[in-house]
Amino acid sequence: KEMGVGDDPGINKIFWFMLKQAIEWFPSEREFLRIGIEKATKDGKKDIREELLSTAIERFFDDMFFLRESYKLKLESRDAGGVAGIVKQMTQQYPDELEPVYYGLKLAIISNREEVYHKFRKLAVSKNFPHHALVLLDFGFELMSGKHYEAHACLDEIKITFGSHHYYVTLLEYVAHDFVSDDEKKVKQAKKAIID
Repeated sequence: KEMGVGDDPGINKIFWFMLKQAIEWFPSEREFLRIGIEKATKDGKKDIREELLSTAIERFFDDMFFLRESYKLKLESRDAGGVAGIVKQMTQQYPDELEPVYYGLKLAIISNREEVYHKFRKLAVSKNFPHHALVLLDFGFELMSGKHYEAHACLDEIKITFGSHHYYVTLLEYVAHDFVSDDEKKVKQAKKAIID
């Protein structure tokens, strides 16, 4: 396999040196941080990604790109408290937006916290969250909570909501079936599919 320019250690060293200089010289310029975070993510450099995100959130606490990236990083690190903090910050910075509500619902599904899910679901309804998205999230929550009967009831509602696009239900039924498998690997893959 040929080594690309982006894989050259010398070029990478120069890139990171120049990027750090640019971030220091132009502290109000977000794009240098965004470029660095994207490259660190692509290259799998978690330590650099964490450092750049920390700087970005400190300088640009209301920038949704940095908040999203911080959410993803804390989720990857299984830092539930950190994820909850980012969701709270998103909600404070963007109180009228649906995106923080979605992230709150997703956090509740992953953490299997019923009270959190219902709090964000109520907020979603009050903000006119799209019904088709909400029934899918309800299905995911019930399934991840181990409430298979309730999850199947959600599938019936999804069939009604999606009408002629009911083929989604076939995919969801397939994943739901794997949740009750005796094979732990299948269950793990099904959970990952639901979260993704």
